[in-house]
Amino acid sequence: MSLVALILGAGANVGKGVAQQLKSQGYTVVVGSRSATKVDGTSHAVKLDVTQPETIKAAFAETEKFAGPPNVVAFNTSSLTPPPGDAVSVPLEAFSRDVSFGTTGLYAAAFIYTGNILPFMQLFGNSFKDENFRFYFASQISRIGGPVTMAQLSGHAHGVAYWNLIQRKEQGDWDLRFYEDGSEGPHEPVHLVFQP
Repeated sequence: MSLVALILGAGANVGKGVAQQLKSQGYTVVVGSRSATKVDGTSHAVKLDVTQPETIKAAFAETEKFAGPPNVVAFNTSSLTPPPGDAVSVPLEAFSRDVSFGTTGLYAAAFIYTGNILPFMQLFGNSFKDENFRFYFASQISRIGGPVTMAQLSGHAHGVAYWNLIQRKEQGDWDLRFYEDGSEGPHEPVHLVFQP
């Protein structure tokens, strides 16, 4: 039986990069999205909406039926309602939906999480360490340690960084920061000084 990866939120950049990396390492890759569209490197697609926990459960059940229980689960979802004028003009309902999109499904699904930093990764890692489950928050950073722009976001780097995490035998630091080539960055916070 091959190893199985379930990627929740499989778009054309990060989701595709992680899928291709895991496929190249022999994983059967299942992706979950609202459209249930396969991306390059995947074996199967399941339909889900991460704001609806019952669809996450159904996606896990379908994945298990198709390929077996997932050994790796990557939570890579996002939603952003573009502001009609300025950033604070987004309707509260849309903002609430966007926040829920990136956080609610995490609780039900993730082993590796891409997105907003949450203390849950450390809590989950400590709670399940005896069962050999590992949880991480993975974030691509610039060479000076700051955030990257959407244009700089690299699916390939995410695939390499995720693969390096998967190969670990024990839970490491839950907060993984990595560069555009997938190599690990500093674990200490970087304080940036912006000058006009």
